[in-house]
Amino acid sequence: MKRETTLEADEAALLARNEAVATIHEDAVRVGRASIAEVMGVHESTRRSDVERFNREVHALQRRSLVDYALRVRGLLAEDDAGPWRQKVERRPAGARNDLLREVGVPGALLLLDAMEPVPDEPAQASSLEEALARVADRCTCGYAKTRAVPRRLCLVCAMSVNDAWLFEEQRLLERSPQLARELDAIFDPLLDKIADMRNSPMEGFSDLAASLRRKASGRIAKANRAHREVKAQGDDKSWQELATLAALDPRPFPAGDAKRWKRTGWGSARLSAVALGEGNPEVKERMTKRAQTR
Repeated sequence: MKRETTLEADEAALLARNEAVATIHEDAVRVGRASIAEVMGVHESTRRSDVERFNREVHALQRRSLVDYALRVRGLLAEDDAGPWRQKVERRPAGARNDLLREVGVPGALLLLDAMEPVPDEPAQASSLEEALARVADRCTCGYAKTRAVPRRLCLVCAMSVNDAWLFEEQRLLERSPQLARELDAIFDPLLDKIADMRNSPMEGFSDLAASLRRKASGRIAKANRAHREVKAQGDDKSWQELATLAALDPRPFPAGDAKRWKRTGWGSARLSAVALGEGNPEVKERMTKRAQTR
């Protein structure tokens, strides 16, 4: 029995063998990512209403880029490539992303959409926070990346760098506390399943329901931390605490709200705050794909 490949793998294989389409796709990615970076740069001060506007602007840019890409490549694609791709897309669950793929109807759209997710080009996990901030200094609008003077609220690119560094530091601490790490994984696993299912099938009141699920998880995380307070006391989490304080200045309300509870929640707060980003978080995105494939 032939094993079915993923949509991403199909698109990557197509781009590898079709140079003309690959060239157009590369140009679309470059232009699309630049447009997203520009929008991120102007949203340095984000309240709840601004977050909704930001999401609308990002979606509009993504749709415009995908439609333009589809118009440029449609005559260059054989039906043997486009037909099976459309069949796979039709089997994907309803949702804004999948509906957009169905609308444009051409291979390469998913990889282009992924490339235009509003996340940092290079995650801070690959280096220190200092290096991550240096990379975004030209896009920083709050001053923190340039001067290290802590503002009342971080701009979007600085907040992303701080949150990535906070998560990396938390993972480092948990490597030295394997039992606590396992207990936290047991808390996050069902949480990720629920959030992935909700993301795959959007519903009214989704944001509030997801926030409620994270609050409940926060209580269980805090309980696990209390049970391991003696082990935690043997580690130095000063850097984690400093990053947590900065993460609470995130301009986006949901990750900031989770970050502000770091003292009560304990280790696991960074991961919980990252999960609040939904599809912008690789862990949530991966779980969404996994859950969609098992339906």
